Amino acid sequence: MTGPETLLRLSKKIIGKEYSFIASPEFMSMQESEIKKYAKKDALKIIALRDFHKIPFNRGGVQLITPEIVFYFINGEFRDMQTEKTLVIFLKRNMKYIKTIILGVGHETGTIVDIKLLVQEAAKLRASNMILAHNHPSGNLKPSEADNTLTKNIKEIGKIIGTTLLDHLIICDNKYISII
Repeated sequence: MTGPETLLRLSKKIIGKEYSFIASPEFMSMQESEIKKYAKKDALKIIALRDFHKIPFNRGGVQLITPEIVFYFINGEFRDMQTEKTLVIFLKRNMKYIKTIILGVGHETGTIVDIKLLVQEAAKLRASNMILAHNHPSGNLKPSEADNTLTKNIKEIGKIIGTTLLDHLIICDNKYISII
């Protein structure tokens, strides 16, 4: 990506709220050497946008409508983790973000997930939807039997409490797989 024409295109996409472009691997993997081709103030904006997921902030209003957007939304939570960590993202009916909570942090090959906490938070937040995500520090994206069982159990619990499990992402080495 070089030149003012590309910066103009990038700006239009950002202003037009085309989040899928911002979350694209092309944008997220821009190196500082590529960014330095822009004017200093524009380069700083690009770096800030590229790295926004690393900074905790109020994410309310973001619509998590595809697994790819969810991945870029939470990938920073798992960066450099040597142990498994499981999160649940709660969403409104219109897919807008409400809150993320940690359901469990374990060891290299697994974690214990607190299902009671999931049910309690879903009820408290009156969440219509949820997305489960966890990492595999091993680098293997293939879901384990325990992953499949957890997905099935949370899907069933979601039906009972009225909070639909939309997806379950496994994340490792800056990649993901959706297992629903």
